[in-house]
Amino acid sequence: MVIAINASAFFFIAAPENQRVLQNNVGWERTYKPMIHDRLQPEVAVFGASWARDAFDYEEISNLLGRSFFNHAVSGGFPYENRRFLQSALAGGRLDTVVLNLNSFIRHPRQTQFQYGFNDGLLNVHPDGSKNAQKGWNRFFAATLSGAAVGNNLSAYSIVRKFRAGTPKEVLLRAYDRRDFSSAPARLHHWQRVLAGQPSGEGAPEALDVEALPRQLDELAEALRLACAGGVRVHTYWTISHPVILDYVPDQQQLKLAIWDFLATWKSRCAAGLSYWDFSYPNAITLEGLRPGDPSLSRFFRADGHPRPSAGQLMAARMFDRPLLTDRLKDLGLDLMRLSREEARRWISEREARWRGEWRPGAREVVLHDLDASALHAKP
Repeated sequence: MVIAINASAFFFIAAPENQRVLQNNVGWERTYKPMIHDRLQPEVAVFGASWARDAFDYEEISNLLGRSFFNHAVSGGFPYENRRFLQSALAGGRLDTVVLNLNSFIRHPRQTQFQYGFNDGLLNVHPDGSKNAQKGWNRFFAATLSGAAVGNNLSAYSIVRKFRAGTPKEVLLRAYDRRDFSSAPARLHHWQRVLAGQPSGEGAPEALDVEALPRQLDELAEALRLACAGGVRVHTYWTISHPVILDYVPDQQQLKLAIWDFLATWKSRCAAGLSYWDFSYPNAITLEGLRPGDPSLSRFFRADGHPRPSAGQLMAARMFDRPLLTDRLKDLGLDLMRLSREEARRWISEREARWRGEWRPGAREVVLHDLDASALHAKP
């Protein structure tokens, strides 16, 4: 009886109409997402940690792209986990485009391979690429017999029941909570002055361990090898942040340019296309809420600083060339793979300098224009 109930519950959870409100949910991603991905067979998927999980809403991005989309990101996803989820999805699906959150694929010193709840046995292939013959049994056990299955299923039932009763997903999902910028008045007032043209006293260059970086990028390299060998288009991007939420904003020009160098070595091997998107600099998303009279509740950031789905919509619109405000915004992200190395260096340098309050002539006026043009997007 328990097996039958849990099996029915899994198919209930995996149904597209219920994934509308469950795919961005927290708690069961590592177990269920590989299985749900294979059931839904999406064309496009995003991989990474919770920065990506919260940013890209399954329903909204599917509608924006006009294509089937899947959010495969998981809470606290480590590089090994993210690469393995990608490897399994490529082996068991029909993906033609993937979005990789760069922050989630860079391995940090002393970081373990995976977190609690990750199970290699649930994936379509072993790490070496060979077929996982035990996958079916492992998935059956995880979805029907494990102790976690009961709790996962009850939680999902509760969310769907409330959603069907009329509770908006913006109320049910943590991805939609809003940062209150007024909770950090000193930071808010400081960055209001920076937007008005004063120096920030921040933006010192962040140190980069050039010798250690290749080792930190080993999982990203393997992810690119797998995707590009499979004829899949790859979009890479940096997570966005807001200076009021952070304690200090560094200049990350060295790291961003080093990643350009790294990705440039892969470009010729990615026949379907490889992009490198930078949204993480002072612009209409990352400087929202800083003008006099702006609402204190963020439209683009959660209370913990993660980007909300409203930010993910704008980033996806840029990456996939969809006209969601992007035809009206003059400075919101760029694919740096379209530039020469020197052009990319100058572009990154100019925008990272904005964290210090240093603006190229006319650049601050462009951002102010974009703040006006995007003011109604995701307004409460």
